[in-house]
Amino acid sequence: MGQALGYLGKDVAPGIIEHARQMGVKLPPQLDDPSAELTPQLIVEVIRDVAFHYFPQLAPGGAGDSH
Repeated sequence: MGQALGYLGKDVAPGIIEHARQMGVKLPPQLDDPSAELTPQLIVEVIRDVAFHYFPQLAPGGAGDSH
Protein backbone atom coordinates (compact mmCIF):
# COMPACT_ATOMS: atom_id res chain seq x y z
CA MET A 1 0.00 0.00 0.00
CA GLY A 2 2.77 2.44 0.92
CA GLN A 3 4.53 1.86 -2.39
CA ALA A 4 1.32 2.33 -4.39
CA LEU A 5 0.48 5.50 -2.49
CA GLY A 6 4.07 6.62 -3.08
CA TYR A 7 3.62 6.42 -6.86
CA LEU A 8 0.23 8.12 -6.70
CA GLY A 9 1.50 10.73 -4.26
CA LYS A 10 4.41 11.69 -6.49
CA ASP A 11 1.97 12.49 -9.29
CA VAL A 12 -0.86 14.08 -7.31
CA ALA A 13 0.83 15.56 -4.24
CA PRO A 14 2.18 18.82 -5.72
CA GLY A 15 -1.30 19.79 -6.94
CA ILE A 16 -2.96 18.93 -3.63
CA ILE A 17 -0.31 20.85 -1.71
CA GLU A 18 -0.68 23.92 -3.96
CA HIS A 19 -4.48 23.78 -3.64
CA ALA A 20 -4.20 23.52 0.14
CA ARG A 21 -1.86 26.52 0.27
CA GLN A 22 -4.28 28.58 -1.84
CA MET A 23 -7.09 27.70 0.58
CA GLY A 24 -4.99 28.69 3.57
CA VAL A 25 -4.86 25.18 5.03
CA LYS A 26 -2.15 24.84 7.65
CA LEU A 27 0.28 22.28 6.25
CA PRO A 28 2.91 20.16 8.01
CA PRO A 29 6.08 22.21 8.61
CA GLN A 30 8.15 19.71 6.59
CA LEU A 31 6.56 21.16 3.44
CA ASP A 32 8.19 24.54 4.07
CA ASP A 33 11.40 22.92 2.77
CA PRO A 34 11.21 22.72 -1.04
CA SER A 35 13.52 19.70 -1.01
CA ALA A 36 11.39 17.77 1.48
CA GLU A 37 10.73 14.15 0.58
CA LEU A 38 7.03 13.54 -0.09
CA THR A 39 6.53 10.34 1.87
CA PRO A 40 3.24 8.44 1.83
CA GLN A 41 2.71 9.43 5.48
CA LEU A 42 3.17 13.10 4.67
CA ILE A 43 0.79 12.93 1.70
CA VAL A 44 -1.90 11.24 3.81
CA GLU A 45 -1.47 13.96 6.45
CA VAL A 46 -1.96 16.68 3.80
CA ILE A 47 -5.04 14.93 2.38
CA ARG A 48 -6.51 14.70 5.89
CA ASP A 49 -5.83 18.40 6.50
CA VAL A 50 -7.59 19.32 3.25
CA ALA A 51 -10.51 17.02 4.12
CA PHE A 52 -10.80 18.63 7.57
CA HIS A 53 -10.91 22.04 5.86
CA TYR A 54 -13.84 21.00 3.67
CA PHE A 55 -15.50 18.83 6.31
CA PRO A 56 -14.57 20.36 9.70
CA GLN A 57 -16.79 17.99 11.68
CA LEU A 58 -14.54 15.11 10.58
CA ALA A 59 -11.62 16.70 12.41
CA PRO A 60 -10.83 15.52 15.92
CA GLY A 61 -13.09 17.52 18.20
CA GLY A 62 -15.17 18.68 15.22
CA ALA A 63 -13.18 21.93 14.99
CA GLY A 64 -11.94 23.54 11.81
CA ASP A 65 -12.63 26.07 9.12
CA SER A 66 -15.66 25.57 6.96
CA HIS A 67 -15.39 26.22 3.26
